[in-house]
Amino acid sequence: MEIPIQVADIAVVYDNDNDNDNEDYEDNNDSNDSNDSNDDYDNYGNRYDSNPITKTANGGNAFKSTGSAIVDYFMLFMRDLSISDSYDHLEKCWKEDPKKTVAIIFNGRDRLNGKKEKKVANEAMLWLRKNKFETYMCNIKLYVEKYGRWKDLLYISYNLKNIDHKIEMNIIAQKLIDDKINLDNNKPVSLCAKWAPSENDRNDRQRQFAKKVASVIYGCKDTYKMSKYRKQYLVPLRKQIDIVESKMCDNKWEEIKYENIPGVASNKLKNAFIKHDEERYKKYLGDVATSVKKINVTGILPHELAGVYIKDLAKLNKGEVCQTTEMQWKAIVENVRKSGNFDNAISIVDVSGSMFNAKNGSIPAQVAVALGIITALCCKGDFANKIITFSENPELVDLITANAATNSTEKPKIENGDASYAGDASVSNIPSLHECIKNIMGVDYGFSTDFLRCNEEIINYAIKYKVPQDKMPKKLFVFTDMQFNNTITGNFERDYRNNRNNTNALDTVYKSIVKLYEANNYKAPKFIFWNLNSDSNEVFPVNCDTEGTAIVSGFSEQLLKIFMNYDEFKPEFIVNEILAPYLEDIIINDD
Repeated sequence: MEIPIQVADIAVVYDNDNDNDNEDYEDNNDSNDSNDSNDDYDNYGNRYDSNPITKTANGGNAFKSTGSAIVDYFMLFMRDLSISDSYDHLEKCWKEDPKKTVAIIFNGRDRLNGKKEKKVANEAMLWLRKNKFETYMCNIKLYVEKYGRWKDLLYISYNLKNIDHKIEMNIIAQKLIDDKINLDNNKPVSLCAKWAPSENDRNDRQRQFAKKVASVIYGCKDTYKMSKYRKQYLVPLRKQIDIVESKMCDNKWEEIKYENIPGVASNKLKNAFIKHDEERYKKYLGDVATSVKKINVTGILPHELAGVYIKDLAKLNKGEVCQTTEMQWKAIVENVRKSGNFDNAISIVDVSGSMFNAKNGSIPAQVAVALGIITALCCKGDFANKIITFSENPELVDLITANAATNSTEKPKIENGDASYAGDASVSNIPSLHECIKNIMGVDYGFSTDFLRCNEEIINYAIKYKVPQDKMPKKLFVFTDMQFNNTITGNFERDYRNNRNNTNALDTVYKSIVKLYEANNYKAPKFIFWNLNSDSNEVFPVNCDTEGTAIVSGFSEQLLKIFMNYDEFKPEFIVNEILAPYLEDIIINDD
């Protein structure tokens, strides 16, 4: 039974009801809408601005744009990016490259290999729905089925103000029909029924989604369509899907198969499992620890696990370890390690004041810590297991010993040139998240963002232990909000080997750092600037074609993997490589 979807099915309706924000279909009202002009851009989204230099919030020099609308938007595409800013960038990106624009959205939503961002990606799909409808129609099913989830259609439908959402309900109805046919023939079914609208649920009352889906399946005149929809579709399909929440509500704890539970659900429901099914659940965790069984982590972001300890320092200091968190953490690290390793790389973790005062509180700082730890645990060489705190007084810290490396009297012992995991990606070889975070929390955190001092710390370490160039960090990950300090302080007593005196006042922070390494007879590492805060003013440390640099963003560990594959790169190249897997399936049908 195929349900045709026609463009003519869309009708404009004048809906005067006042929709309130909602847990499941959150209203996308944005009080920070801006009316920035596009006059500063040419037809390809590039800036005309003759003076690209601007200032960060902390006075450092930076660029207003990378010179590529695609690279700009990719760096800014993350949670809490305002809708108005996102829409402005979408307009510029579309002029530059429509296909890559859609690829940014797909990568942003991708739960397996992308940024795992729901809202900002769904908002971008709403922009497509309203402004590039034919392209939206060609790609919406791929977006939902491959990269997102069926609930995304409900979010989009709920936020289609004054526009009928019949098309989205048709798509859900058709998938339910297909799944029912597969169920009747003992074939696999999708998760559509899990998220399909139910009659009279709290999110359905205003928009009558369930009634509209039932009407597509049975016809509007069928008096019993709602009863049939529930009994013939939702009940049998949801039973087949084996939804864990249903078993919990029915008090059937003994029937729960913990190894089949999605990662996000495992993380959220772990306390309930301990309370109601402690013996079986602890045995399951023991089996995970010995690799007898697996634990799912799809959809989980590293900071959501690190936050278990960071947000409750009392428990951290008491030594209380959450086994579910630890098993999921080790599964994430193991997954990254299986992709390779970083040969002599190190992370700078920004814990300055602005990282604790974002729209979402301290989450950017939590992400910086989590991603910094993962990077350190996936490194080989002299700088393995080490991070640098990004503050007024940065420290090079060993995650395992908790020592400040530059204050140590002995160089860390390294066997076979590898202070890390020697290529062993097994869970048993990964230190606990609790241990790593506890060691980090003892570090002195300042409230400024002195990028120059962080690099001085690396050079101090290298000079102290006579580290040769081939053992120096080849890649430097910078987990930050991009709000670097001014490298020109005017304090000549603080000049480091005359570097600051030789720094031109119009140099960007990046150029100043390169000069610092050169002044000390070292070659600068490749810099990977990783933005963690979308509500900062838009500043870019390098241009899209600056060799030896990259600009990425987001809270997902998946983007780390691409830097295991390339030693030479520039921002535009890295963005193109990340987007390449999505391009083949995207269809552009510009209206």
